[in-house]
Amino acid sequence: PSAKHFTDQFQILHQYAHAHNLRTVLLHRRGYIGSTPYTSEELREIKHGSMEFWERLSAQLVQFLEMLVEKEHIPKLQKMSSHMSGGLAIMGWSAGCQMILALLGVAHSPMISKKGYVLLQNYIGKFLLYGK
Repeated sequence: PSAKHFTDQFQILHQYAHAHNLRTVLLHRRGYIGSTPYTSEELREIKHGSMEFWERLSAQLVQFLEMLVEKEHIPKLQKMSSHMSGGLAIMGWSAGCQMILALLGVAHSPMISKKGYVLLQNYIGKFLLYGK
């Protein structure tokens, strides 16, 4: 599929978000059309199930989330009596689910800073995994 086809698939997500006063940010996973390809070493790491690869990928995602929170002045997650306010909901789609699972499935990664873990605790309210 073309890069335009990818964005077309998520138009309904944007419409749903806007109706509920939410913002959506789409982040391509590496190796996908229009994104940075994996290096040959990274492809070897993936093939051999390297934990270091997934830890590094998780750390990169946390760095992105840190920049997003700071640049967009996203308020911390607040749990109200009937709903939540602020914070982030993250979603993985298809093979992108691996990034979310790698991020949330590690109790401690030496590649994620203490600040990064505090961010995850204060901002991640929900996560969604979508695949076929």
